[in-house]
Amino acid sequence: EAKALEGMPSDAQETIQSYMSRVSTLEKDAEEKNTINHQLEHAVEVEKTKIGSLQEDITRLDTTVNDLNEKLSKAKSGSAAESKALLIRCQEAEKSKLLLEETTKSEAV
Repeated sequence: EAKALEGMPSDAQETIQSYMSRVSTLEKDAEEKNTINHQLEHAVEVEKTKIGSLQEDITRLDTTVNDLNEKLSKAKSGSAAESKALLIRCQEAEKSKLLLEETTKSEAV
């Protein structure tokens, strides 16, 4: 490059060297921007992976919540049935007690 510039006037040499310096600077800037672009693309991929993982976690938690709600509903209905059965047993026990008291009174007389 220097040999090509030797035969040229000095102002032309300065202009060409200035342009070459500018081209070199632009190439470095382009390389830096390209590097930053690759880093950003990588960061986007990492974030997409995190989002995918979080969505899977949300799906699992949603399933767990639905399962627990179903179990809770079953437990509530089971508790209601158990309470009703217990109430019936208590009522039967009370009737038996009253009958036994009446029988005991009538036998005592």
